[in-house]
Order: sequence, then C-alpha cells, then structure tokens
Amino acid sequence: SGDQATNCYYAATPVLSENLQYGSVSVKSKDSLDYADLDESEQCYGSSRSARCYNCTYCIECTDSVDSYFLYDAKNCMNCFMSSNLRNAKYVWQNEQLSKEEYEAKLHALNLGSYKVMEDYRKQFDELLKSAIHKNLDIRKAENCTVNVIDSCRNAQKSFRALESCENVRYVTLMRVTTDSMD
Repeated sequence: SGDQATNCYYAATPVLSENLQYGSVSVKSKDSLDYADLDESEQCYGSSRSARCYNCTYCIECTDSVDSYFLYDAKNCMNCFMSSNLRNAKYVWQNEQLSKEEYEAKLHALNLGSYKVMEDYRKQFDELLKSAIHKNLDIRKAENCTVNVIDSCRNAQKSFRALESCENVRYVTLMRVTTDSMD
C-alpha cells in the first residue's frame, strides 16, 4: 500500500518510512530514533515536529536544517547549537554567530557521546525553550481553516496536521491531499 514502512520498531504511523525506532507519526523519514512528527528527515534523534532535517539532535519545530543540536524553530540552518528562532543561519552557538573554525572547535571540545553531558544540555535546552519566541498557530497558505499545523488547504475545520491540498475536511488528523472528508 501507499503507507508502507520498513524495519520500524515501536513506531506509530510510519508512512513511507524506514529504519525508525521509538517514535510516532513519520512521513518519508528514515534512520531516526526517539522522534515525534518527523517529515522527510534522516538521522534525527529526539527531534519533533520537524521536516526535511538531516543529522539533527533534539531539534523541535525545525525545517530544512542540517548537522545541528538543540534547536527550536529553526529554518534553513546548518551547524547550529543550542539556539532558537533562527533563519538561514550557519555556525550559531547559543544564539551567537561564530566563525566556522570557532564553531567546530567548540563542538569538538564537547563529549556528546556521554549520557550525562547530553542530559545536562537537554536541561539547558528546556530552559531555552521557555525563553524562545513561540508562534500561536502554524497555519500557512490556508483559507477558512481552524486548529493547527495546516498548510496549503481550504476549509479545513477543527483539523490538526492537514497538509498538501486538503479541502472541505473537518475533524481530521494527519491528512494529505484529501477532499470532502470528516472524522
């Protein structure tokens, strides 16, 4: 069927995905672990509500980002660490711009293979999330739509994660290219 998944373990709703473990809701993603709501992403860990990310660890609500750690609401970012609300950024460390050499030296000095080190940074990331700017809703290119995570839809009422040309839908979750549907 169109929603095939390969080699997924404890993965709820893996659509066209492979090699996933311990996560929920993925579309066209692979080689990721401990995720939630991941689209077209690879080699992600602890990330959620992210799309088209590669080798990202603890990245939340990120899009088109690569080789980054502990990011929130980042778009088109590469080699960023412990930062939030970034756009088109490279080599940013705790929301401060660094040179490539400075960034790589700081990253190299960390022992990210240590559970204790990662837990310490995860706690710092929890604090960063409290001070970051949060959007109220994630609705783009939508007409007459309500609830959240809606993209390129018309008349999607009380729906969550209605994407790619949904029209005249109500009370739906995780729908793509669907018309005249309910519940």
